Amino acid sequence: MAKKRKVKDCQELAQAVNDGIEVITITDDGLTRHVQKIKAVGKTAWILAAGAVIAALASATGTVITGGTSSPITGPAEFAFVGTAGSILGVPAAMTAASIAFAGGGVAVLNSLRKYSLEMKDSGTAILRK
Repeated sequence: MAKKRKVKDCQELAQAVNDGIEVITITDDGLTRHVQKIKAVGKTAWILAAGAVIAALASATGTVITGGTSSPITGPAEFAFVGTAGSILGVPAAMTAASIAFAGGGVAVLNSLRKYSLEMKDSGTAILRK
């Protein structure tokens, strides 16, 4: 029997993908729309968007590494992230991608997410299948 899970936010989605859940139902309309955009991006554009997400993660984790003496996603990193990933995915979807990557421990969770098939439902939900 296929492992199934319902998710409503970025953290739950990242955990489900990392856990290898075979059927994931996204119940939040906003998250559904953003995942749809993440999955719709072509391979070349995805490489650029993923690079921007990596830069944003590096900037965000810099705060932890430096004991809070630097701020996450500021200055040039913020502009690069919003400019690159935002222009490819749209700013809300780019921020969702960064949140999923942060919750999932890196961009690998987004690459795994993109391997799922996506089935849209009428009620603003979506089903991801491995």
